[in-house]
Amino acid sequence: MGGHGEEVNGALTEQGNGPTRGSAPLPAHPVLHSGEPCAIFDWHNQSRWQEILDELDEAMRARHDPARLSRGWAAMAGMFGRLERTGEPFARRAGDDTVVDVPLHFEAGDAKGIVRFSGDGKIAGMAIRPASPAPEKELT
Repeated sequence: MGGHGEEVNGALTEQGNGPTRGSAPLPAHPVLHSGEPCAIFDWHNQSRWQEILDELDEAMRARHDPARLSRGWAAMAGMFGRLERTGEPFARRAGDDTVVDVPLHFEAGDAKGIVRFSGDGKIAGMAIRPASPAPEKELT
């Protein structure tokens, strides 16, 4: 991607030299360049629980194990079906952390994956939310 960063729904897209807000560039987060935000959801789909656990910060690792990750992903698959693909991630700063939103396209609908990376690049938070419905167009 090239050019300037673009604000989308209050989030910062990763473009050019890193995310920007207005004309002030934010430092590029190495995780965004690694493709890891998308990979985390692919790893869920592939049952690669240990690799996911290896990317979590200490607090997240203390609350998760392979069985819990597996149960959570099974619940998502029950609602949305199989993950078919991920979309283009976009990032925003939250204090010293970087929050990355990843569009997720499942068999039965779309969702948004949210990954919070701490300053050291470890995952400090992760969630999946149903995608917001597109705004309805007025008929004229």
